[in-house]
Amino acid sequence: MATVPARRSARGLVVLLAVVGLVALVAGVFYFVTPARSVPSWLPGHIAGSTIHHVRRATAAIVVAVLCAIGVWFLTARQRSTSVRS
Repeated sequence: MATVPARRSARGLVVLLAVVGLVALVAGVFYFVTPARSVPSWLPGHIAGSTIHHVRRATAAIVVAVLCAIGVWFLTARQRSTSVRS
């Protein structure tokens, strides 16, 4: 019975990592395809009249998304291996 709270917390962490990863992926794609002048003012990187794209911000966001996906993969793989043994 001691493993039930651990599974719940792992499930919560999986959901959190998945949501953060999806948001980071969307932000990364958005920064790649949107010029700096079109970025909303409430997002970092808005530069009035600029035609540049924020490649570093986009790359960083996609790296965060990949790291979140790897974290989800490790957490779910561990859950599958423990459920097979039980």
